[in-house]
Amino acid sequence: MLYLLWDTEGQLETFFRTFAVAYSKTIHMNLHRTDAYADYDGDAVEKELKRRLWWHLTSTDLLHAGIPGKREGVYSINPNQICVKYPPNHDDDSIYYRASLGTGVPLDQPTDMCYFLWRLKFAELCREVLDAMQKVKPGSSSASYELTVQLSQRYMAFLGELPWFFRPDMGAELKISRLAVQRPYILRQRTALLFGVFSRLGRLHRPFIAQGMKDSKFATSYKSGIYCAENLFKLRHKGCG
Repeated sequence: MLYLLWDTEGQLETFFRTFAVAYSKTIHMNLHRTDAYADYDGDAVEKELKRRLWWHLTSTDLLHAGIPGKREGVYSINPNQICVKYPPNHDDDSIYYRASLGTGVPLDQPTDMCYFLWRLKFAELCREVLDAMQKVKPGSSSASYELTVQLSQRYMAFLGELPWFFRPDMGAELKISRLAVQRPYILRQRTALLFGVFSRLGRLHRPFIAQGMKDSKFATSYKSGIYCAENLFKLRHKGCG
C-alpha cells in the first residue's frame, strides 16, 4: 500500500499517515525486537516474515528521508533501538517451517531477496549521509564541499560493491538480459536501485556544479553532475524502451 500511495500521490499526508500507522503497529507487535530472544525455536517462516516486514519499513523510512521536501532529513526509526537481524539472501522456496535459515548465499548471487538487501544497504548509507550533512554549519562552504567529496566517495564505493547484475556497466547488458529470462524482475530492480543512487549523488553535488564550470576547485562536482545526469538519462531511456 505504501508503494501504491507514493507512486500515485507522492509526498502527500496520506502516505505519511499510513506509514505512521504501519510503524505504530509493528512496534506494538514487537517486530523491532524480533531477534532479542536467543532461545526462540518457533516457525522459521514467521520469523523471516517479521524480519522482512521490519527492514522493509525501515529502508522505506530512511530512503524517503532523503527526498527533498518538508520532511527531508527526518527519519523515525533509530538503529540503536532495534534488535532485528538482516534476512538471509536466499530464494523464497528455500524457507521451511522450523528449518534453520543460516546466512544465505553471498550478496553477489541473484536471489529473490538480493534487491531487498541491497536496497537496505543503500538506505543505511543514505542515513549516514543525512546524519553527516546535518552537522555542517550553514554558510561554511569549504567544510561543506570537503564533506560533499567525502560522501560522494561513499556513494561511488557503494556502486563498486554492487553485484554485476546491478552495476551501471553497459558492457554487461547481454549477460543481464540472459539472467532476466530466469529472473525477469532483475531489470526493474536494477533500474530502481541505480536511479536512487545517481539521483542522490547528483543532488549532493548540485550546489557546487555551477562553480565547477569556472573554478577547478569544484571540478569534481561538475564532472559528477554530468556523470549522474548521463546515467539517469540512460536509465530513463531503458525504462521507456
